[in-house]
Amino acid sequence: GDLKLCHVSIPPPTTEMASEACCKAGLPVTIEHTDAGKEIQIADDLTAYVSGDPATAKAGIVVLYDIFGLRHAQVRELCDRFASAGYYACMPDVFRNEPWKLEDFPPPNKDAFMGFIERINAAAPGDLETVKKHFAEVGLTKGKHGVAGFCWGGKWCMIACADEAFGAGVTAHPAMITQDMAEAVQCPMVLRPANGDVDCEPFMEVFSSKPWGDKCSHKRYEDQIHGFCAARGDWSQPDVAAAVQEVLDSAIDLFNTCL
Repeated sequence: GDLKLCHVSIPPPTTEMASEACCKAGLPVTIEHTDAGKEIQIADDLTAYVSGDPATAKAGIVVLYDIFGLRHAQVRELCDRFASAGYYACMPDVFRNEPWKLEDFPPPNKDAFMGFIERINAAAPGDLETVKKHFAEVGLTKGKHGVAGFCWGGKWCMIACADEAFGAGVTAHPAMITQDMAEAVQCPMVLRPANGDVDCEPFMEVFSSKPWGDKCSHKRYEDQIHGFCAARGDWSQPDVAAAVQEVLDSAIDLFNTCL
């Protein structure tokens, strides 16, 4: 049926410093990638990387990146792979071309990093609404959308899954997610934490009591660093590439089942 508007609210402020796992994972790495998609304006103040043909897509997928932003090859490649699986991927530039600076990582100044997190968290709810409007504008008006989030984006993936417009969510190496966020989730999720990431078992316990709980899955990648699916992943390494593909396959399986 037609989608109803359901606004995502900003959760109460929490102490959100970059985790030890995030800091230890180091700086982004470069991988070979050629864009299959393109950057477009989806609102006056919002650029997005989009990939896929909305005219033939099964559904829209919102992709939410890590603190290093829109221009890293891995997150663009993820969008392209969702597109090649028959979806229309849209990755909004929530940071407005001002991601966390590489020269300031790990964050040397807690106050500066907290200011950055507050700015991007304040922008995220409205940007999710803008992507939903964009999906409607390109003709994706039937059924529900999917959402995939990585690191910082994993938090907003889980928050988005409390919105009835979304029918499935996938997060790898999520950061800053809480039990309260899990309690509010309204659709199946795939959780794929890495070494040092939050314990997701309590979230799975919450999900298991839901009518859709049997569609959820959880696997912990203890042999992979935080960020392996996003800007920190060296996909030229066979074990990393295999883990990324496994996460993607689980994501696409969930989307195919639920969207």
